[in-house]
Amino acid sequence: MSTDTETVSLPTLPTELLLTIADRLDQNDINSLVKTHRSLYRRLNGSLYRRDSGSRGSMHALFDASMKGCLRTVQMSIESFSEPKDWYSVQPGVAYWDRAQEKIHIALFHAANYGHADIVTFLLGQEGTDPNRICPASSFPLFSPLHSSSSSPILRKTPLVAAASEGHVAVVKALLASKDIRVNAASYLHTPALTRAAFLGHTEIVSLLLDHPGIDAKFVDWTGRTALLHTIERSRTSTTACFLHRKDLDIGINVGLNHGDDEGKTPLILACARRSIHSALPRLILTAPGVDVNARDKHNRTALFYAAGNGSIQHVGLLLKHQADPDPVDFDGLTPLLLAARSDSPGIVKMLLEAGADPNRKHEIFGTPLHAATVRQIWSVVAVLDPVTGYDHECDDSCFATYD
Repeated sequence: MSTDTETVSLPTLPTELLLTIADRLDQNDINSLVKTHRSLYRRLNGSLYRRDSGSRGSMHALFDASMKGCLRTVQMSIESFSEPKDWYSVQPGVAYWDRAQEKIHIALFHAANYGHADIVTFLLGQEGTDPNRICPASSFPLFSPLHSSSSSPILRKTPLVAAASEGHVAVVKALLASKDIRVNAASYLHTPALTRAAFLGHTEIVSLLLDHPGIDAKFVDWTGRTALLHTIERSRTSTTACFLHRKDLDIGINVGLNHGDDEGKTPLILACARRSIHSALPRLILTAPGVDVNARDKHNRTALFYAAGNGSIQHVGLLLKHQADPDPVDFDGLTPLLLAARSDSPGIVKMLLEAGADPNRKHEIFGTPLHAATVRQIWSVVAVLDPVTGYDHECDDSCFATYD
């Protein structure tokens, strides 16, 4: 006896039956199934997201989408666990939504780090999202390896520090718009967003952060430097200008204009210590109100020491024009004039002499500037110093013999 069999295709099955089938499949099988027909995709795609976000789910969809900028996928992932079904806590006393928030915060870190402002804005709008969180609270084994892994530095930064470090202007704007943002919150290296942006030369972000109420522009990081010192150390002229050309800030108080690093080097000293004799940084700093042109580092040296020692006649002229002391003495008994005489800089020697430097000040090792130049046979400097020293060429010159 023959029987007729009726073929039933999956797309024609009731949704309730399809969901029952999906509950018995693993995540890979559901993923394959939804790709076979548009109707199956429409009705079962939610099951795929719920499976991904379930108690044993890895949330690959949420994390991958937050890194790649797929806003709709992020939204669907969040919706899939906004109504818990069979979730359970992996640790006693930890609520379902606490676990969901952990995942939202990781997604927020990824979105901020990769520059997806729309996703950052969406995630900030979720209940309980903290824009200042550095990393998850490590309550779950799933995240423990991420906390200690050196390959995941993003989890040791706030979203704002991550975005500022990568130069994502739109993300920084989105985070600063959050009423709960703490703009001075530091990362795992105790480095706030302003310091990171300044160090890396993200000028527009530096300007945005300086415009934000409550910004601490004179914050000193673990290296002993302010954000301004970092910009100067890396010769970032345009970023430095953001700190100095601000009418709404008291420059001397708010940006650490005269703050010295661990070596005592102020922004002006550090700028003059740079080897680039054509740098515009000293001129830029000297235009800021309140700059101390005679500030000294831990060696008791002023900016003039470094400008003279580097042979930068332009910087020496600028410093003297701004009333720099022409004849300071450091803890080793050195002077700018002696340094210039030993480094073959006759133009600087002449400039310092005209400003009032003492040509007869004697160092215990190198002697006077004239002695030092003569020993080194720098005759161009000798020609400048000889007429003003009153040196008697008939006298014993044995002191010239050994010092260099």
